[in-house]
Amino acid sequence: MTVGLCAAMQAGAAAPAPAEFRAEIRGVDGSWVQAARDAVRPERLACDVPRWAAGNHGRRLQSALREQLRARGYYAPEFTQRVVREEDCWSLSLAVDAGPRTRIREREITLAGPGRDDPDLRARLDAHPLPEGAPLDEAAYEALKGALSREAATKGYFDARFTEARIDVWPEDGAADVRLAFDTGPRYHFGALALRVEPDRLGDALVERLTAWEAGAPYSLEALQALRRRLFDSGYFAGIEVHARPEQREDGRVPVEGVARLQPRHELQAGLGYVTDLGPRVRAGYENRHLNQRGHRASVNAEASPVLRELRAAYRLPTRGRGNPWLVLDAGIAEEETETAFSQQQSLGVRRVHGGPLGTTMTEFVDLQRESFEVAEDEDTAVLLIPGVSLEYTDQWRGPPLELGWKGRVRVRGATAPLSTVDFLQTELRGELALPLGDRARVLTRVDFGTTFAPALADLPPSVRYFAGGDQSIRGYALDELGPRDENGEVRGGRNLLVGSLEVEQRIRGNWAVAAFVDSGGAFNEEDDPTFTGVGLGARWYSPFGPVRIDLGFPLDDVGRTVRLHLGVGTTFR
Repeated sequence: MTVGLCAAMQAGAAAPAPAEFRAEIRGVDGSWVQAARDAVRPERLACDVPRWAAGNHGRRLQSALREQLRARGYYAPEFTQRVVREEDCWSLSLAVDAGPRTRIREREITLAGPGRDDPDLRARLDAHPLPEGAPLDEAAYEALKGALSREAATKGYFDARFTEARIDVWPEDGAADVRLAFDTGPRYHFGALALRVEPDRLGDALVERLTAWEAGAPYSLEALQALRRRLFDSGYFAGIEVHARPEQREDGRVPVEGVARLQPRHELQAGLGYVTDLGPRVRAGYENRHLNQRGHRASVNAEASPVLRELRAAYRLPTRGRGNPWLVLDAGIAEEETETAFSQQQSLGVRRVHGGPLGTTMTEFVDLQRESFEVAEDEDTAVLLIPGVSLEYTDQWRGPPLELGWKGRVRVRGATAPLSTVDFLQTELRGELALPLGDRARVLTRVDFGTTFAPALADLPPSVRYFAGGDQSIRGYALDELGPRDENGEVRGGRNLLVGSLEVEQRIRGNWAVAAFVDSGGAFNEEDDPTFTGVGLGARWYSPFGPVRIDLGFPLDDVGRTVRLHLGVGTTFR
């Protein structure tokens, strides 16, 4: 029985593969052939079908190929078809001669109506020229029609139409005449905005200020998108839906409707964590996002760690002006103790946050600050009234996990007697850039620069001196342990700062990546003050609450040091 089973298996293995219908197509591009095969179903025919069925399948392939060729300007193809019986099945051979490609002989494309000189519509014509003498491409012709129609809709030409749209083909001449006439009709303007806030907790005056809506302005999709951005940037709303209603247009105007859903009024935050610079820390916070119909907001935040103990409160009021400006009143107390310095600080501040030039965020501020400190041999209490201004810009074109973009920040601040016990003027610059290296890697660079003009370094509190070292500075060194030293070898800090970083990050699997980095620079008073460099390797885990960074930094300028572990959590653009 076993022998018989083996023999049967051997016979089955030796049996030839069953014959099947084959269709061979020659003479045209492979992608066109595949498109034609996809359009003709079924591709495989049974071997016992009559000859006419196999031939009919070939004619269907010819029809599908003719459509493919026509779309690319070949209007006079020739087909040679053979159907033969081979190996107990039909075999189809189809030879294709595409013939001469049809070219545009005459081209007449015109814009008419009030929008005939609209630069955006003209740009669409320039992007799809269809010049005389060029091969006819029906796909390009249809793309031009679609581009004109879409652009007209985004600019409010809702009555736009093609008064003529035709291609006349003369196959015997290999020529085609293109006629396209687009009448824009009138451009509509925005009508009233009906925005419903859910729940209804903000006053009408505040909502009108947030929308900055101009009824009667020319319609554009960009204006609707700007409205959505303004509402999101205000910080009040969790969801926004805004829609124009062109079907309800009347008297040259288009009404706009929308719903804006408020964020929950109360937010509580609490967390435990660990970062190398601060050690284990506890954080807690509370915010009331809309105290009243005028949109006032209040928050209080506390943090405690071996290095930093801090309590801060803020009260925010929306004000009039471009870019949803805010007036912020804040107060805080803090105590910071590093290996380098100790300080106790009490502060009051007022700042105005609003849109600045070139899309930046501008903050004008005045801080009243009292700071008691010990740095090396310097021990004092400084009272500072610090006015200043900062500009910040972020352009992020890809989000997590491998964020790409750049961020820049500049700040100028200072103080002078008799309003302060210390005279100083300080300028700071910070730039961060993240660029792609293929699809799964990126390169990150960071530069921090600061310079201070002051009569005496000893009078400056730690908050306006510069130090280097730590997770956000030069890895491989402890927080603030790098800087000019006094005659006893203790770090005093410096008037100036220059630190740069270069890092390559490669995603390896899932939410994990590896990184290699080099950080270099330092805080200094004189040009010949030493600089420091740290290099190392790291791992990244893209967690739901932000990337967790694990770095091993090696200090190149201290032969007595070993590798230092750095742990941190946060986004790319800090």
